[in-house]
Amino acid sequence: MTSIDIPSTTAHPLAGLVGGAGIALSSSLLLYASGRVFGVSGFLHRTVSPQSLNSSPTTTKVLAQSRNRLGDAFALLGLGIGGWFIGRSSSGSATLALSGHTLVGTVAAGLLSGIGSKLAGGCTSGHMLSGVSRLSRRSIVATGILGLSSSLVVQFNQGSLPVVVGHAWVLNRFEKYLATSILIVLSGSVALLKVSQIRPLRNNTRYLSAVYVLVHFLSGIGFGISLGLSGVVSATRVQGFLVTPFRHPELFDSTLGFFGLGAIPLASGLYHLAVKLRNESQRAEKTTQATPANDNQAVYNETDPLFTSDSSSSCSVPYLASKDTWPARGGEIDRRLILGSILFGAGWGLRGICPGPAVVNLGTSLYGVFTSGRLLDSSYWTVWLLAFLAGGKIVPK
Repeated sequence: MTSIDIPSTTAHPLAGLVGGAGIALSSSLLLYASGRVFGVSGFLHRTVSPQSLNSSPTTTKVLAQSRNRLGDAFALLGLGIGGWFIGRSSSGSATLALSGHTLVGTVAAGLLSGIGSKLAGGCTSGHMLSGVSRLSRRSIVATGILGLSSSLVVQFNQGSLPVVVGHAWVLNRFEKYLATSILIVLSGSVALLKVSQIRPLRNNTRYLSAVYVLVHFLSGIGFGISLGLSGVVSATRVQGFLVTPFRHPELFDSTLGFFGLGAIPLASGLYHLAVKLRNESQRAEKTTQATPANDNQAVYNETDPLFTSDSSSSCSVPYLASKDTWPARGGEIDRRLILGSILFGAGWGLRGICPGPAVVNLGTSLYGVFTSGRLLDSSYWTVWLLAFLAGGKIVPK
């Protein structure tokens, strides 16, 4: 009788929990510094299709948009560098097995994710992590819909998911190294922000502009390494969670659940602390805010967008932007949000990949290209990202 080798894996709940905490800290760093949401799909879409200004452009608004575009690019670069670091730290072994991933399926998944995220105004990072932690109604609805959609797709597209044979409740040496690296990157970022609040430097526009962009870059690195630590960069691990424990308990991987448990409560606590600090610094001021187009867009006032309204306060949040630059909790729940969430969830379930892990995996695979000449992995992630960007271009404004 011929034996059949059944693929198996081990869930890593503690790594997911610690990686989720790293995600929360990295995204909160960007929020505290710039008042912006760490939304990877937004970074990608705005890189190829800059947002048009809603009213007559002023020097202030043009300057704010150009700085944010540069910040978007450096956040994406940071994600890629985080992936490169993961590949280097694992000596190239942290690459994803791509067996069974056809070109047609890859393009379809990228297109669906790109169209969906553009329609819904966010993806898993913008809605599921940052939005839910802010108790945004739009993001809560979007998360529920995309989660249901992706889970349904996985039920009929399981492929060769591995059987979960155990749980690793301690961090291995590699995971400890990644966790330590995240702490070092984020600690350095906090120190940089503190230094930028020293009175002589607070009035140095060039210095603050450099810090503004550098914080995006460092947040991206921390975010990327955290994704690697948590296992979210593994398509099979993500699909193993989306398959749910009810129909196929032997395939269910709890790692992503612990990732959410580590990310969302901590991000929520840090967000509400930021709101408290922001309200305290605004207590004596009268500010006017416009209604943003969606939850993941910031609003601008007519002051220099790189400075807080009260530069004398060391607790002004955001540190490097006007206090009117802040994500909104409200927003309309419309057909675009619902349809976009369904499509994004379908693309996510089809291949188990969303924008953040795709950029990180591209960085990891590029390390493999430079060290061993493996082109297949990097080609896969490049195709997925190009399809994602093309999907976003299809959607009318």
